[in-house]
Amino acid sequence: MIAKVKDPIIRRKLEEATVSKLKDKGISAIPEYSSIPEADSLSDDGFNRATDSLQVDGLLVFTLEAPGREFRTRPTFNLGIGIPFRLGIFGAVLGTNVPLAGGTRSYTMINGNAEFYNRASKSIQWSNPFGEIPDQGMEYLSEKIARITVRGMMKDRLFLR
Repeated sequence: MIAKVKDPIIRRKLEEATVSKLKDKGISAIPEYSSIPEADSLSDDGFNRATDSLQVDGLLVFTLEAPGREFRTRPTFNLGIGIPFRLGIFGAVLGTNVPLAGGTRSYTMINGNAEFYNRASKSIQWSNPFGEIPDQGMEYLSEKIARITVRGMMKDRLFLR
């Protein structure tokens, strides 16, 4: 389980969330950060030797793209307050409208991809782009990506059980 993410905290959270979800499904998994701590500095051959020493059957690799900003309009809920009054033969209402919820919000959107490689092949065996996910904190992001990925892996029957 490898997350190609520059921020070590996000990488660790994503790896831990995915390993936990895989273990919940009865699949043995280990995070890269604890198994190959110097993985970022290893060459491809060094990394292959390290994974061979662990006797892993496959690698799940996450790649996250740089976040982008997006503005979305949500349904609004307003409260209108008015005081009716009469001025001669004319009637009018003096008041205001106060927005209570909704409106336009700014989101940080994360795009990325999960790829699975097995020991027998050097090419990608499975790929699952997870599209745009609103960044609502590290916990939410790592759990959402892990859930989408593990659900896709199980749906596509990547593992013999």
